[in-house]
Amino acid sequence: MRESAAVVLAGGRGTRMNSRVPKILHPICGKEMLTLVVDLCEQAGLDRIVVVVPHDSQAIRDSLGSRVTYVEQSEPLGSGHALLQARSALSSVNNVVALSGDVPLIQVETLSEMMRLHKEGEACITLLTSTNSDPDGLGRVVRSTSGSIKAVVEQSEANEAELAVAEINGGAYCFRAPWLWDNLSGLPPSPRGEILLTDLVALAADQRMPVESVRSRDPAE
Repeated sequence: MRESAAVVLAGGRGTRMNSRVPKILHPICGKEMLTLVVDLCEQAGLDRIVVVVPHDSQAIRDSLGSRVTYVEQSEPLGSGHALLQARSALSSVNNVVALSGDVPLIQVETLSEMMRLHKEGEACITLLTSTNSDPDGLGRVVRSTSGSIKAVVEQSEANEAELAVAEINGGAYCFRAPWLWDNLSGLPPSPRGEILLTDLVALAADQRMPVESVRSRDPAE
């Protein structure tokens, strides 16, 4: 079995960009945002990369060419649903690194540290967090009094105490693949009807599975 593979979630419409160009294809310093994320995966040693794309994905395919494997998310039913589309393409890997196509500033050192901690700690989930960012609009990382991660709560569903938490979810994950596929397909949808990757964190904590985190030192990430 292959040790690790990457899944880049690129099915979102990016409607807040108010552009006919998909958000992930907007250039940053001369390179499309999505290309920078794929570059990151390759630099971290992930030579098996699956990109989850929407139905009308020709522009994305033209941008990346044959350097990745494509799977289609026919309906935008959330990040968890998007990742689930990659299951059959990654049936023979031990760990899955999941990234959004719109996180181009994550550094290779950070992703490599996540992968190292995930493997050495035999974690079920390892996620990237930050306390250096403006938390408004972002999911909060909720911890127990002992410091262990209990959940990631989206801002729209957070109570007053959770909204006061400064540690936010960075949107990058390492998952133990067998556990991921066994549990992802059974996640219930959120109140908005989406299947969310963040709900896996609370599920793992409830099962007393090890959840680790790496905190970004650079607020720009």
